[in-house]
Amino acid sequence: MNKADLIVDRRGTQTTKWGQLENVFGDSDLIPLWIADMDFATAPEIKEVLHDYVEQNQYGYAPVRPEYYQAIIDWTRKHFDYDTEKDWYFYTPGVCTGIAYVLVALLNEGDKVLIQNPVYNPFRTVVEEANRTLVMQDLLGDDETGYTIDFEALEKAFKEDDIKALLFCSPQNPTGRVWTEAELKQVVALCKQYDVLLISDEIHRDFVWQGHHHIAIDKLAQDQDFDQVITLTAGSKTFNLAQFSHSLMIVRDPDLRAKIQAFYDKLHLNNPGSPAGYLALEAAYRHGEDWLETIKEIIYQNYQNLRKTLKEALPEVKIADLQATYLMWIDLGAYVPSKDLKHVVQDKARLAVNYGQTYWPTKANDTHIRINLGTDPALIEQAGKNLVQAIKDYQAEH
Repeated sequence: MNKADLIVDRRGTQTTKWGQLENVFGDSDLIPLWIADMDFATAPEIKEVLHDYVEQNQYGYAPVRPEYYQAIIDWTRKHFDYDTEKDWYFYTPGVCTGIAYVLVALLNEGDKVLIQNPVYNPFRTVVEEANRTLVMQDLLGDDETGYTIDFEALEKAFKEDDIKALLFCSPQNPTGRVWTEAELKQVVALCKQYDVLLISDEIHRDFVWQGHHHIAIDKLAQDQDFDQVITLTAGSKTFNLAQFSHSLMIVRDPDLRAKIQAFYDKLHLNNPGSPAGYLALEAAYRHGEDWLETIKEIIYQNYQNLRKTLKEALPEVKIADLQATYLMWIDLGAYVPSKDLKHVVQDKARLAVNYGQTYWPTKANDTHIRINLGTDPALIEQAGKNLVQAIKDYQAEH
């Protein structure tokens, strides 16, 4: 597959990443490296199945094809050695929507839910908006030594603070960590020991790099005879299908499934969403592997090139090892204080990025930025040059 054919110019489109710069950043003339979707053309097999769907020219009620479930089951088995069953799957419009469903269906108002910062910021809002009590801990380590779970603090919270659920991110966004089998087993063991519901967001499971392998935590939980696990994932991140609002909840335990189904029934959530979303995801899992491998090559090369550019010009910049995701976690604190970060990155370098404080509210004056690597290499090259020059100019002024 030709890499050049996959890179598309989305300027002037109604996509959030490009079309909402003015609304979000107050400036439309920026290089958008923020929200996590990609600037690549859809896999041709997905385009073809959607074209056929439109051409049929009738859009009445339609059942979910059994082939859809089989495509997901086959992909999950092939790539993660994780055997799932059709009855384990629930449709949800998005991963965060699915988390909200779980919190409301399975926990009581006021129940404590623990998250580990820095982490995807809707983890906080979804807990708070569900009227559950948010408990935050920090990961240990840093960009240079690597981030790890503070298991001592985690067990202390489970033991003393009556935690009802752990909202876990695997692979980890924004640090890019891929948790090891030993780490995941320890998470499962603690959840089992203290009867904590384990909710695992695994939406980035298909973006794992060089010598690392994503392990489905529920696969390990089965081996440890623990069934209070719910996994959320999607093809939306992997295949750039976010517009279809189509994600997956995997629930192995029949009692948990019954409670979630009762919640779905109560709110009439049994309409399975748009058939186009089902068709797109089935085509992606059936035929999208070559496309995925091609765009992964582009993304990882973007990471290596940007890392090289920054490290050569700004050797004290700290960059987390990219083990997973297409999101680069960079600490500019050696050169720019927190109070001037937006001025340097946005006003001088002309970049639209996500800032570390979004993901790490417990760390005062954080100086990280998160850069989306899923784009044209030329934009990443320009972003690197802009950032280096902006920081050098800032240093000269100060």
